[in-house]
Amino acid sequence: MTWKIAVVLLLFAIVTNACSAAGGKSDGRAPDSTTTDTSPAGPGSSIPDPRVILAAGRLDVEVMTLRMSPRAVELGTKLQRALAQDPEFLREHMKKSVPGEPLPYDERFGLTKAEYEEFLATSQQMSLQKIGDATLAITETTKDSYRLDGGTDLPELTGIVIDLGQDEVRTQFATAAERIELHAPAVAPLGTWSGVQWKHAELAPDQKAGTMVQFSLGRADRSGRGVLHYEVRVIAAEGNIEIMRILTFDVPAGG
Repeated sequence: MTWKIAVVLLLFAIVTNACSAAGGKSDGRAPDSTTTDTSPAGPGSSIPDPRVILAAGRLDVEVMTLRMSPRAVELGTKLQRALAQDPEFLREHMKKSVPGEPLPYDERFGLTKAEYEEFLATSQQMSLQKIGDATLAITETTKDSYRLDGGTDLPELTGIVIDLGQDEVRTQFATAAERIELHAPAVAPLGTWSGVQWKHAELAPDQKAGTMVQFSLGRADRSGRGVLHYEVRVIAAEGNIEIMRILTFDVPAGG
């Protein structure tokens, strides 16, 4: 395992587990970056029906991005530099990961314990900024199955199929079939919103490769605007892939 791959894996585990712990969960689910709480979906759910949010046609969307605070970036950079000095330590320390809990502190993180705790806290304090406008084409290929086309502005979304009949989202990286509800609190970057997330996560036993896919669809409580969040992290010897797309949009008429 190269040190760059190991660093990405460890930083992802630190931040993901910290967010899960903040949400009060201990079942190992890695929540959407825009939320801090998840719960299993079930009958009688109050979340918006994805069929109401999706509609065949062309959808004008605002493209958003998450920004970490300068302090979180500063501490994260310091941590990354320290971890690069001892790749073997990274591999062994990953084995101590407990679902729903931050990785235990170690002085080899290159941070004091207080700085590490500050990093865990500040890494969750993200702000949302608009970076552009785009158009997303949605085609209902069969009943309750929608194919996305992001064109030249959102090529990462092209080819994604949201299959509500099979209750899964198919992407070029993996099929996300684990479904959970999302309930974002007011302190989340998007404010209070609810929706559904489909996810897929796997990590090779030797920790040299892994794939995480999350696709979330919901609606903001206050504005009523739709929310689409797509995130991919692939760790592979031939190169890492990181994708994050956050879109907000007016829900089609009748929704």
